Amino acid sequence: MAVVAPAANARKLHTRIVFEPQAPTHFVTDENQLRQILGSLLNNAVKYTPSGRVDCRVSGHSEHLVIEVADTGLGIPPAQRHRLFREFERFGAERTGIEGTGLGLSIANRLARLMGGHMGHRDNAGGGSVFWLELPAAVEERDTQTDLTTTVPDDRRLKVLVVDDSSVNREVTASFLTAAGHSVREARDGGEAVQIVAAEDFDIVLMDMRMAGVNGLEATRSIRALEGTRGSVPIVAITANALDHHAEECRRAGMTDHLAKPFTQSELLAVVARTAARGSTPEPHGASVMDRDTMNQLVATMGENAVEHLLDELALRVEALLRRVEDPSATVARDELADQVHELIGSAGTLGFRHMAEAASRYERALISGNAIDTEIRRAALATLSELRRRRSLEALVTS
Repeated sequence: MAVVAPAANARKLHTRIVFEPQAPTHFVTDENQLRQILGSLLNNAVKYTPSGRVDCRVSGHSEHLVIEVADTGLGIPPAQRHRLFREFERFGAERTGIEGTGLGLSIANRLARLMGGHMGHRDNAGGGSVFWLELPAAVEERDTQTDLTTTVPDDRRLKVLVVDDSSVNREVTASFLTAAGHSVREARDGGEAVQIVAAEDFDIVLMDMRMAGVNGLEATRSIRALEGTRGSVPIVAITANALDHHAEECRRAGMTDHLAKPFTQSELLAVVARTAARGSTPEPHGASVMDRDTMNQLVATMGENAVEHLLDELALRVEALLRRVEDPSATVARDELADQVHELIGSAGTLGFRHMAEAASRYERALISGNAIDTEIRRAALATLSELRRRRSLEALVTS
């Protein structure tokens, strides 16, 4: 919801998350694929709702997770509903100013099936549409007696920079981290943080947002402007404003994740581990360019021809981006280029080209913050195209 909040706010739409009574609040499922599905549903709901509201309703029990995205938008005429979930189907929106490719729903539907679930549509009682998703999912049993000071293994111990103008906050955060085995360096404000990051390597930076002098957003933009790997260190926003436009503001500045105040030790350690894992980006060589398990699952579910069609579409998008990046004479608005990169993130990740998706995600953040460097995205694009061409060559050999 925080991701679509800026677009919803621009349209003056009301947004709400509703947990049905007795619904569990923690499920075990595939986070990345669920995020992709919900991103498509929520983006569509906001995009096709001129006024009113968008609700995300969560229900379920010990074996199933059910999520409904309801809007008060344009709705889908009964005569056109048989075309739902088809590729490149936009129901006439291509003749309007509404942007899109018509791939979001079809990809979301296939992901739901891959996860053992299914999707559907019905009319919203107040006008508009309800898209529902049902997935098999276990309920997480949380042990409140867990020892929160358990140390992490040696190979998962991290070097963390804690940035906060409050000595009390720094001391508490540092004690949480050191008790778990991590090493900690402290900075008293954003300006000092930039100097330290420029001189030392860190696995992650925990950045307070509101500080005297250089605040968290300004410090993050300065860090992202640093050359080399130090400019791409994962940065977590520590903020009391972790939702709506504040989360979007952090993302635009180049932050990787956010953690709301006040937080417990377990919440801190969880976001540190998650963010550090996202920050590890191996070079795109050999088999790492494409996740073959994902590709095999897609082929088994959709068939070879359908997958090849989607790969051709991905190749066109990557080639278009590469032309813009490599052409110094191209005059492309930064927001327009960021939108193009954003579309590539979802399609590349869904098709198993995760390195391309991750590189595009970082490039999008850098574009928005005004600190884009083309080297990594160009390398990832070339590696992706090389793998797509190699796959095409193999297919030709098999069928000849």
